[in-house]
Amino acid sequence: MHRAQLALLATLLTAAPGIQAQSPLTANARVRVSSWNGQQVIGRLAEVRGDTLIVIKDGLLWNPTYRIPVDRTTRVDVSRGKYVHAGRVIGGALLGALGGYIAGFFISTTECSGDVCGTGPAFPAAIAIGVAGGVMLGVFTPADRWEPVPKPVRVGFGGDGRHARVGVLLAF
Repeated sequence: MHRAQLALLATLLTAAPGIQAQSPLTANARVRVSSWNGQQVIGRLAEVRGDTLIVIKDGLLWNPTYRIPVDRTTRVDVSRGKYVHAGRVIGGALLGALGGYIAGFFISTTECSGDVCGTGPAFPAAIAIGVAGGVMLGVFTPADRWEPVPKPVRVGFGGDGRHARVGVLLAF
């Protein structure tokens, strides 16, 4: 029995560094964490503490820190870079055209000569500027390329000279 325990301990000591090294969650990685209650937190992973993910959420003025227990997460995704999304470019162009159309009513003048009335050159120019601005906004706000990763698995050893502890966290 004693040999079986030593073999198990030796296996754990050998496998523990490999298990931790296989985790694709690294500090300062951009992550998207989904929890059981449907909440999503997108931000920078500050650290992984045992069974808790510390995520600093993206914000303009304030960057709140979230402590998310691993057992309450349903999915963890890591950003593998950004790309220009065609939907954002097309959506930006359509919103820019709508904004240009609305602005065209305020800045255009109606020219009438005799019985013929028409709009001045400011109306089509406002729509064209709105489309160009919307396309540029779509190009300069790229989307993340998310890749699902497994939840972190941790094996820890601790204790002092007289006592030893082995802790294993497996999240499925």
